[in-house]
Amino acid sequence: MKKIVLSIATLLSVNVMVKAQTVVVDFETLTVDSTGYENGKNLGGAPFKTQGLVFENFYSYDTTYGAYWEGWAYSNNVDTATNSYANQYSTIAGKGANNSTQFGIIYKNTQLKFDTSVANPYNFFSSLQITNSTLAVLDMQNGSGFSKKFGGATGNDPDYFYVKFKSTDSSNPDSVVFYLADFRDTNNTNDYIVKTWQTVNLTSLNSINQFGGINISFHSSDAGQFGINTPTYACIDNILLDVTVGNETKRAKQQKFYPNPATTYITTNATTTTIYSVDGVLVKTSNTTTVNIADLANGYYVVKMTNEAGVTTTQKLIKQ
Repeated sequence: MKKIVLSIATLLSVNVMVKAQTVVVDFETLTVDSTGYENGKNLGGAPFKTQGLVFENFYSYDTTYGAYWEGWAYSNNVDTATNSYANQYSTIAGKGANNSTQFGIIYKNTQLKFDTSVANPYNFFSSLQITNSTLAVLDMQNGSGFSKKFGGATGNDPDYFYVKFKSTDSSNPDSVVFYLADFRDTNNTNDYIVKTWQTVNLTSLNSINQFGGINISFHSSDAGQFGINTPTYACIDNILLDVTVGNETKRAKQQKFYPNPATTYITTNATTTTIYSVDGVLVKTSNTTTVNIADLANGYYVVKMTNEAGVTTTQKLIKQ
């Protein structure tokens, strides 16, 4: 067992040592008026920027129907009891992540993008924290004239509500799904609606292009001919960025493969790909983007990838 652990550690140690710093985008420096939120009204419907990120926003006002917004907003509202669209800017957690004052809110499908005007563009998403809005939670718990109570009358309906994060770079097929509510388990005691801040790992979504971004979309079991009936809100805070320094770091970050776990093949953007068993034995070498692994036994492996500049990175592989 010691030999296996040491072998993996030795293989992983070939990763390029990089100089990096972490930036936490937490919405705390943004200003709000007496309402305690900013939905674009005071921004002219323009995107807002903070700490190296751009948050898209659309806002309009109609004298008949009132204000409308979508995209990103930010708020310090923490009303956990009012079930009304007047309370669409509150988090069910009753506070920002890590007890902060302000947090971001998304409504409908949107994006999260890097600010290309920032001097050092070599940025990568690490994670973010997410929870439900008060409006979405109370709606899923009780239903409304437009949407159903999750679980239905018997509690057995396999309802769900999730957010999908996907790279804006079409060459990266990975996506990350986070369930804000999940009633699909046949054991109803396992049904849940998220009411606390949870962390979502975004590292698999980083673009190989210089200025990447993430598409964010909502999905629900309660949908009709006009789309999702569940209020499509989520609260987001503490977006963690890995702000790398230098082009060599960027190139090191680019080397990756998919899918993982894999059954018959992996696809990589490396010039040379070598695969090792957990005890350090070389089992396969390839200079092509598609590597056939069908002949490998099921289990864990280490994939070493080298690009044209000689920069190397490694990643664990699960063969199924």
